[in-house]
Amino acid sequence: MINTTIGTGTGTITVTPVNVCGSGTPFTLNFIVPTAAPIATFSESAHVTPAHVNVTMTYTGSAPGGTTYSWTFAGGVPATSTSPGPVLVHWDAPGTYTVTLTVDNDGCTDTYLDTVHVTSGVSIKAVKAETFTASIVPNPNEGAFDITFDKAVSAPVTVKLYDMLGSVVYRNEFNTANNNKLSVSVNDLPNGTYAATIYLDGTMITKKITITR
Repeated sequence: MINTTIGTGTGTITVTPVNVCGSGTPFTLNFIVPTAAPIATFSESAHVTPAHVNVTMTYTGSAPGGTTYSWTFAGGVPATSTSPGPVLVHWDAPGTYTVTLTVDNDGCTDTYLDTVHVTSGVSIKAVKAETFTASIVPNPNEGAFDITFDKAVSAPVTVKLYDMLGSVVYRNEFNTANNNKLSVSVNDLPNGTYAATIYLDGTMITKKITITR
């Protein structure tokens, strides 16, 4: 068996048998098209929703034919799905829940996750639309990273990290940001992908973070 690597374009492989008597007739395999790696991204119809109300999950990535889709809705109804979507899901109890999508094409996989905040249905107006942006650097990281904001931050900031099962594995409340930056250390967490949820002044945004050492 011979393994060879083809770039992003169409490839050609030519094999010529050779021994002490000379060369044989070459064989050429043309128009080899490498399979594109699947990308697992999705969007939600709402990041904040009352309990019992369906949220639509729409796949926004790209994947070749034959790709399988594995959705996990922590605490949701349904709990899982293998549909490429759109998928309808709701939650029966208030809380912040993690949604995970893994796409697999012949062993080539990608995973994306995001969170949905479910309210009791009476205080949804108290949750504001996003009024700030934040970045996580470096990402991936080894368990220490900074959260940087696009504007001055004077209000308390709460940071939560969720694992892929939707469990809170880190929580900290910062009184304010130093020069619009928060330094976070989670060296005790194992390698993996997490959802970092940032709460500021009634606003919540979620970022995907990868820890690798």
